[in-house]
Amino acid sequence: MERRIEDHPFTRIERGSEVTIEFAGRAVRGFEGESVAMTLLADGITILSRSPKYQRPRGLFCGAGGCGNCLMRIDGMPNVRACRTPVHDGMKVEIQKSFPVAMPRVIETLFPHGIPYHTLFTHFRTINEAFLRITRRVAAAGRLPERWGEAVKHEEQREVDLLIVGGGGAGLAAAGAAAGVGASVLLVERDEAPGGYLRSASAPVTGSATGEERRKRGIELTRDLIAHAEAQGVEIMTDTTAVAFDPEGRIALVHPGGLTVVIPKRTIFTTGAYDLPLPFVNNDLPGIFTFHALQRIVNLAGILPGERILMIGSNSEVLHFACSLPRFGIRLGGIITESPALEGTMGEEFTESGVPIFVNRRIVRAVGREGVEGVE
Repeated sequence: MERRIEDHPFTRIERGSEVTIEFAGRAVRGFEGESVAMTLLADGITILSRSPKYQRPRGLFCGAGGCGNCLMRIDGMPNVRACRTPVHDGMKVEIQKSFPVAMPRVIETLFPHGIPYHTLFTHFRTINEAFLRITRRVAAAGRLPERWGEAVKHEEQREVDLLIVGGGGAGLAAAGAAAGVGASVLLVERDEAPGGYLRSASAPVTGSATGEERRKRGIELTRDLIAHAEAQGVEIMTDTTAVAFDPEGRIALVHPGGLTVVIPKRTIFTTGAYDLPLPFVNNDLPGIFTFHALQRIVNLAGILPGERILMIGSNSEVLHFACSLPRFGIRLGGIITESPALEGTMGEEFTESGVPIFVNRRIVRAVGREGVEGVE
């Protein structure tokens, strides 16, 4: 199955030059601008790591750098987030494990409740040291890097009227408004482009970059907000993270060029939020994604996550996205919600198209060993 979407109905997928990365001893095709996790997913590779204690398989989950499911060894560096690392030609990617794939099942048999790291010691120092070496390898926490990174360059301090940390919809709107009345505005965003979750939203939202509210797709509204902010003179720094804030109001920013210390007169934090995992058994199996991760996969990376999808939730954003899935050749296996009914008239539309609707229900368990195969 070709997992890359060539003709997206809502947006244009920008792909750079074709590159080749190495994973598990074989070549994997990717494109500049894709993250490591997306390139592997497009090739059908869903297991990116193993949990430290139980050695459970884990794959792409949040797609936003908010979890540890995609920590991999990349170009000799351990514990790198694959969802936030762009591919380049010749890159070497490895799962952080030192034992064969069958080892997790052996561990599960010997230690059904997980390895008791803190109590499995003896009175013999030599045996304890040997045990520590083994458990460190089993824990899949990575080996020391093969090379050390370069020292961070320090740039001169700079002053602005307003610093906005977080370039989602709220940050872009605030930046455009402040710059419109004459303030010098610096907007920083840790992703490769501003927009946050809004830039992958295919559902219609109500908003405006200029004050005249209109209802349009989040993807389109993001373009308007960026264009308006830039037209007002807002400086936008992407791939930039605020890492420190001192009592004097100075904020340290880390970016590909080094370290910048900003002294703003005012600061606005619009850092958004993360999706939280739902509480059910085996909720960490590969193939289970947060809703916004699923939107990123389909609408930003232009990749099909699978042939059949089960959606959980019933708000309008989820339902609009679910309606779009058949356009990509994805079968909607059903919609599960704890609510007594779906919002609006969309429930009837799904029922008429043969999509099962499960109301007043919740998932208690995901089924599968190396990936999700079903739910209970």
